Amino acid sequence: DIWSLLLTNGISSLLDVALGLCSLLLPRFAAAEERGEDSHEVMGDLQRQLPLDASLLLPMEELHSADEDLDSQFAARECLLEAAQRSPCSQEELEALLAEFRALRPQEAEDLGSEFTFGTVLRAVL
Repeated sequence: DIWSLLLTNGISSLLDVALGLCSLLLPRFAAAEERGEDSHEVMGDLQRQLPLDASLLLPMEELHSADEDLDSQFAARECLLEAAQRSPCSQEELEALLAEFRALRPQEAEDLGSEFTFGTVLRAVL
């Protein structure tokens, strides 16, 4: 499960989980955009509903009721775990993204300080 992933791969796997979560929610955002809904409102709704109904992580074509049993909750957990494992992001990739951020938005990047790297953050929390 997700905790095993974190314990095995360390805190950097939180980004993998976040990317996996985003990949699972992307179809819901796309559908909302097609309906003309505001993405901020959709995100707020998902933030409120997700802790109570993990079946939101399942593919949209599968119909789910709010009172489903633990099978859908287990399936949702498995979907998130698989998505997290499909979306690994290494420290090298993070550093490349940071370099691009510094190049594209130098004024905002100044707030991080010139010595900031993800390596120092990861070492500090481990």
